[in-house]
Amino acid sequence: MIDSGTTLVLLPYKVYEGLMMGIAKKVKKDPTVSFVCTRDGKTNDLGACYFNNTRCVDITDKLEPMRFIFGGIVYEIKI
Repeated sequence: MIDSGTTLVLLPYKVYEGLMMGIAKKVKKDPTVSFVCTRDGKTNDLGACYFNNTRCVDITDKLEPMRFIFGGIVYEIKI
């Protein structure tokens, strides 16, 4: 999971935004989950996103596996 403890994550902006917005859509109506994303004040670009007071175990059944395609091969990461 991309989080503030990750030392280095390099992703194209569109990939990062798509991933974070996909998670946000899945959990936004759930009152037990607090998912926060920051935005740049000047450009409105998506900044850091994080779960606030929410444990990973509390969201594992709410999210589908993430799928990435590299070189025509689909990689799946189970939550």
